[in-house]
Amino acid sequence: MDNDVRVLLVDDDRLILLGLERQLRRKFVIVTASNGDEGLEQLERNEIDAVVSDHNMPEMSGVEFLTRVREQFPHTGRVLLTGSVEVCNRADDLTDAGLVSDVLAKPVHRDVLTAAIERAAG
Repeated sequence: MDNDVRVLLVDDDRLILLGLERQLRRKFVIVTASNGDEGLEQLERNEIDAVVSDHNMPEMSGVEFLTRVREQFPHTGRVLLTGSVEVCNRADDLTDAGLVSDVLAKPVHRDVLTAAIERAAG
């Protein structure tokens, strides 16, 4: 078990958040947030190596949230999860722009997500 990497999971769907936490907690130290504003508060309070954010959230989309993370916490790695085909089709644009290291389609296999988090945490 390698619990050195601290990961913030952000998703407005509590069941998805709990599922992700359950999948990842043996490998990483997990902090959770249910929206972008709460995620930014968690980043202020905790040392976080990587953020995994859902895209489709009310009030602040995952892209908007991760843009703010990049501006305020530039050394924190960023991964975007999405169920949107449109966002997946823009994955190269988002990674080329340096917004995220990976865009992953939901549902995502634990091993794929773990590898993305490790890349993001660098």
